Amino acid sequence: MDWEWLINKDFANYWIAARLVLDGSVQDLFADHATYFRHMQAAFGQDYPWHNWSYPPHYLLLIWPLGLISYLPAMGLFLASTLCLYLLALHAFLRACAPAASVSRLAAIAVLPFLLSNLEHAQNGYLTGSLFLAGLAFRREHPWGAGLCFALLTIKPQLGLILPFLLLAERNYRCILSTLLWTTALIALSALIFGPATWQGYLTETLSYQSTVMTQGTGYFLGMMPSVFGSLRGLGTGSSTALTVHLLLAVPVFAATLFALWRGSDPGQRAILTLTATFLVTPYWLVYDFGPVAGGLALFILSRPAGESSVTAVACLIPLMSVPLIAAGLPLAPLMLLLPWLYLVRRMLTTADIAD
Repeated sequence: MDWEWLINKDFANYWIAARLVLDGSVQDLFADHATYFRHMQAAFGQDYPWHNWSYPPHYLLLIWPLGLISYLPAMGLFLASTLCLYLLALHAFLRACAPAASVSRLAAIAVLPFLLSNLEHAQNGYLTGSLFLAGLAFRREHPWGAGLCFALLTIKPQLGLILPFLLLAERNYRCILSTLLWTTALIALSALIFGPATWQGYLTETLSYQSTVMTQGTGYFLGMMPSVFGSLRGLGTGSSTALTVHLLLAVPVFAATLFALWRGSDPGQRAILTLTATFLVTPYWLVYDFGPVAGGLALFILSRPAGESSVTAVACLIPLMSVPLIAAGLPLAPLMLLLPWLYLVRRMLTTADIAD
């Protein structure tokens, strides 16, 4: 059987990175893109399609053992192990935020589009989803463990934009302190093991190139970016205009979310609001990052009557529908996520008014 199609996956970045760590060439990860890509071509051939490295050095602490085994077994191990982590974190999240509800098949169906999307791209969405959901599940009873989860989530810092405000609204200062200490420890440990030059390269080379990809990149991946910014870029809109329109939605969503977080009191509703708002506010996320909000939508389904939870059904399909919608010239993915967010904000503020 021809397995060549499995080589053109995002996991190739993680495997090459792990090999570079073991070969003593880790600094090439954080050099210019051409230097890094030469390693990919050496491993997979001169015709290998474009890939790029976009992660901070402490991500290497999690993935370096993958370089000890060959590519296909490493990919299978990575996807299987992180899928298990995601399912465990999802279960813990649902139990913590809706202890009286039974984990129904409908909730499982809510996360299925995300599961398929991340499997297709062989990405780390299972891992980041598990970190986000586990942190939310443990934030009240086990703030130090939750802080470690949130610190590890900084491998994709754009996913944590609303988290500090959730913790402040809940006056969860132990979790805030834990997150800060664990993050500092991860940065220090990665600098000690891989060298401080890796962080310098990440800040000067990696982030700069990733910004170029975001603002100037073209092609299929733009359809995989369901934010307002990504949807407009996928239709050919310039990055400046797309970002301006994105901010016209993101700023009021951010402000209303903060107000609702401070007014609300239910930890489950606060968690769902944090998740949906995060993916409306941040301009850069892709379909395989949808795991946290998929868990939030599953919680919404469990905690609301069937008629009310139907508003989330369409949003659950974003990981599978984003690319076809952009291909059809319909930038509807942000609206699909905006509807459950609006419903939740309205409910939280109405409930708060009644409680007052």
